Amino acid sequence: MECSIIDLDSIYLGIYEKGRNAIQNQKEYIDPMIDNLSDTRMGLTVTIRPCVENEGLEVSENIERFIKDLAIVEKEQYYYPKEDFHITLLDLIVARKDFKYTKEQVDACVSVVREAIKGVTPLEIEFRGVVASDAAVLIKGYYQNEFEALRQKLRAEIDKSILVHDERYPAKSCHMTVARFRKRLQNRKELLEKLSECKYSYFGIIKVNKMELVYHNWFDSKKEILEEFYYE
Repeated sequence: MECSIIDLDSIYLGIYEKGRNAIQNQKEYIDPMIDNLSDTRMGLTVTIRPCVENEGLEVSENIERFIKDLAIVEKEQYYYPKEDFHITLLDLIVARKDFKYTKEQVDACVSVVREAIKGVTPLEIEFRGVVASDAAVLIKGYYQNEFEALRQKLRAEIDKSILVHDERYPAKSCHMTVARFRKRLQNRKELLEKLSECKYSYFGIIKVNKMELVYHNWFDSKKEILEEFYYE
């Protein structure tokens, strides 16, 4: 199944409309777990980061500048540090309370990814525009059809493994979450104006040569990189 640029625009438009309405009507979702040190939700995910190997430093720097501007408008919210910037390619085991991986699970995840990336050429992801959901601020990512094909290959390899499909919902976009609401918004009008101003901002392109299998929490603030994968 392919996901075209038009499909992605439709997805992001839906997020935008829901988020705008929530912010305007004081119905944003305040995440109570962001500052909860006892949060034990952890999972296993295949991620892509705007790192050196993916020629992503420009993207990362542009996102940092955007975040600094956003924090001037809403300083009490949670803003991701650059080391936590990532795209979720696929959740293999969704973060859940008290989850601790086994060697068998990790071995199965590694095998799934290694088989899925065979014969796949390096792909690009373009980041342009921002959008707010009812709970977070996202950088919009646009991908080639090969990206969706890789997701489908991962799902097919899961069928052959001891793993089960564990996505909360089928992933379609490739956004980066860069901020989450942890306090009631104080400057709604200014926030929406800033987001509108950056609606089509260009952040750059990453060339995906490297992916990671990561054991991490919901916000990627606590993580362990279990395996790195490079295209053969």
